[in-house]
Amino acid sequence: MCGGKGSRLGKLGEKIPKTLLKLQNKSIIDYLIINLNKNGIEKILLSTFYKHHLIKKHINKVHKDKNIRIYNDGDIQILQRIKLALKRCEQDLLVCYGDEIANININKLYKNHLNSNKELTIVTFQLKSNFGFLFKKKKKFSFKEKPIIGNYNIGYMIFNLNSIKYIRNIKSLENYINKLCDLNKINEFIHKGKHTTVNTIEDYDRAKRIKL
Repeated sequence: MCGGKGSRLGKLGEKIPKTLLKLQNKSIIDYLIINLNKNGIEKILLSTFYKHHLIKKHINKVHKDKNIRIYNDGDIQILQRIKLALKRCEQDLLVCYGDEIANININKLYKNHLNSNKELTIVTFQLKSNFGFLFKKKKKFSFKEKPIIGNYNIGYMIFNLNSIKYIRNIKSLENYINKLCDLNKINEFIHKGKHTTVNTIEDYDRAKRIKL
């Protein structure tokens, strides 16, 4: 998924799409492709829009020997990008956000997905607060120092090929996931390794200091 406009990156986002930002002499998309290939995934689809020509030029230069298809899908919602990708697939679809890097063992992830017998597997990471929280339940307080708040989506998901039948007229990914939650068709894979997200200038500066 490489269609984002990078509006939260300020002037930097006006020059280059997020997925081409450099981290230690490689672009974010390079790290994604390398990890996919390392896990045996050879067919890659890129859904682009913003500065499509720059992404296409980079792929044709750096990854010209790989089976990568690039589509300019226009200014559409991410769920519609996923729907288009499912139509282009012949088997289950691994979705990766173009601004996320994670050292996920994709073979282990896919095995977990198959064993779950669910339509969708979402990779999550535990979010731990940097602050102490005061909780109130039944008029009594309890205090927890830096608790785990919950698990958040880090941009890796596996869709069964027939998941497209559940999308239909749903427009947002949030509504689609909630529909599958209601049908008990969601599986979770908790990632405990490294990962980094680049949405803002602060995220980018932080990512440049991480050993990838």
